[in-house]
Amino acid sequence: MAEEVAQFDRTQLKETLSRYAVENHKDDLLAILYAEDETQHFSVVIDTLTLFETDIAICEVLLYKPVQLLQVFDEALINAQETLLSTHSAHKQMAMKKNIHARLARLPVCPELTRTCLPRNADVGTFLSVTECCYKSFRI
Repeated sequence: MAEEVAQFDRTQLKETLSRYAVENHKDDLLAILYAEDETQHFSVVIDTLTLFETDIAICEVLLYKPVQLLQVFDEALINAQETLLSTHSAHKQMAMKKNIHARLARLPVCPELTRTCLPRNADVGTFLSVTECCYKSFRI
């Protein structure tokens, strides 16, 4: 499994993610395209459960190559903007934003992805959701 993921097709993955973004986050992308400040950083919050329903292979890449997936997703969001910009009637009032990033939310609740306390050394390089992590300190 890990060898297959290591050889994932970056172009195909980018196309899939771009299509997903246009279909599921069109309003978010249009709002970003209409924003005036091109130097600002923008984010699109991605529901991972919906994303995984689109293509389960994305889940595998996320688990085994999270950094690469997020980089490809950022590129896909730029492509999605280009798609919307090229077909929208108000394209003259819009501007492409290069500082756009995917933010993943609603990860599936499973032991491999979830921690309720600080991550361990073995978790370095993996994609995790840290929940219910609350520490209280006080002076004696």
